[in-house]
Amino acid sequence: MNLANVYIADKLEESAVEGVRGQLIQTITDTEVAYWNLALAWRDLAIQEWMVEAAEELLSIIDRRRNYDANIADWAQAVATVEQRRSQIINFQQAVKQASDILKQLMNSPDIPLSGEAVLEPTDEMVHLPIQLELRETLLTAIANRPDVRQSLYSIDIAKINEVVADNGRLPELDFQASVNTKGLGGTYHDGYSEAFTGSFISYIVGLVFEYPLGNRAPEAAYRESRLERSAAVVDYRQTLLQVVLDVKTSMRQVMDNAQLIPATRAARVATAESLRALEVERQTLASLTPTFLNLIFSTQAQLATARSEEFNAIVQFNTSIARMYQSMGTTLDVKQIGIQTIDEHGDFDGRSLY
Repeated sequence: MNLANVYIADKLEESAVEGVRGQLIQTITDTEVAYWNLALAWRDLAIQEWMVEAAEELLSIIDRRRNYDANIADWAQAVATVEQRRSQIINFQQAVKQASDILKQLMNSPDIPLSGEAVLEPTDEMVHLPIQLELRETLLTAIANRPDVRQSLYSIDIAKINEVVADNGRLPELDFQASVNTKGLGGTYHDGYSEAFTGSFISYIVGLVFEYPLGNRAPEAAYRESRLERSAAVVDYRQTLLQVVLDVKTSMRQVMDNAQLIPATRAARVATAESLRALEVERQTLASLTPTFLNLIFSTQAQLATARSEEFNAIVQFNTSIARMYQSMGTTLDVKQIGIQTIDEHGDFDGRSLY
């Protein structure tokens, strides 16, 4: 009974540490997702710049052949295509700056302040590595490492302690009481105080006090309330486990789906690139440029750009889904080799690791 608050305080401290772990895992995951979104924005910008270069090259060819077989309509259409693609570059540049600002906000680095105009550029290549997943092992890992699961267990422990305290409160109360008083008599205050410390006039009381309220309704109600709170904590723990299973299955499904999507988008990109290459070969050997053929080249360039963007997007989604899966498992800190340590009142690490 006397140490109940101490035990509860220990559980609350451990639960607070798990809360810090959960916030740190969320921050790391958001940062990784923001990084891959920035990488995708840079790739989309590069693809759009390639589209402008390809359209400008075709425009120069049409301009040289205006007096031969290209009419004014063909030239005007090529100019319109080039200018339209140039205008879209501005949108892609804004997307890069926006993604860079989001990443700088999450990084919160004094060397790269959010107020600065520097634009971050990713250094890692957009690759995907094979990964092996097994549902049972993944679920067991998530149950053992998820911060919300551990916090639910600490809530159950606290509810159990409160139930024991409430159960003890239903018992009759029997107290042993003893008191000793010393008194002094004198003609003055000084004489009275002096006599009080001589021990000549001592009175004492020793007794037992028994108390048991009629009906004992208040302690019984407190005990039933504690039992209900413990049941609610157990129900919350079960709901947390169900959420863990749902998160793990969802993240694993996304990883597997994105892993299958990458080769499909790559095959589409290769096929579109071969089609464009064949058109370029035909353009070099073709006697005249017809409007239909020019439209075919422009549309094939746009299809290739779309195919390349979809391939890069599939790779980004694969990497972000892996980050989400590690978050659902609660192993992000282990994967990224990040730990939590306490500091003393002087701001120095005391060597005690909380995780």
